[in-house]
Amino acid sequence: TPLVNSERGGSQRSSSSLTPGLQVHLYFVPRTKNSVTIHISSGQTSAENVCIKAGEECGILPVYLSLFGLASADLSFWYPPSHIFDSDENIKVHFRVRFFFGHWFGQGSRASYRYSLTRDRISPVLDYSVIDYLFAQL
Repeated sequence: TPLVNSERGGSQRSSSSLTPGLQVHLYFVPRTKNSVTIHISSGQTSAENVCIKAGEECGILPVYLSLFGLASADLSFWYPPSHIFDSDENIKVHFRVRFFFGHWFGQGSRASYRYSLTRDRISPVLDYSVIDYLFAQL
């Protein structure tokens, strides 16, 4: 499991872009069905806010955002939600699914389900946007 280490931010500088700012690699965007890199260059922003923006771009519902996080460019560590990115820095991160569990896809006799109080039926634990994204990042 990658370690969270906020001291390593300097080792993740990106030289692939001439414009300063945070580059966020998204593995799957539904409207293009491809991976894209979005640029965030508006002052200081937290990793949590970056995840919210990335989730909106990828069609991930807010209820599932806690499964996602920002990984370093070399995938060696995760940025904590409280990490502050500065627009003067030139850093590339990956928006990735961090957690999943056995029988999460809903197949077989031991499938996991989610029960909703507002609906009188069970439903799969993850929706298709999360499943599509997970398979794209693998």
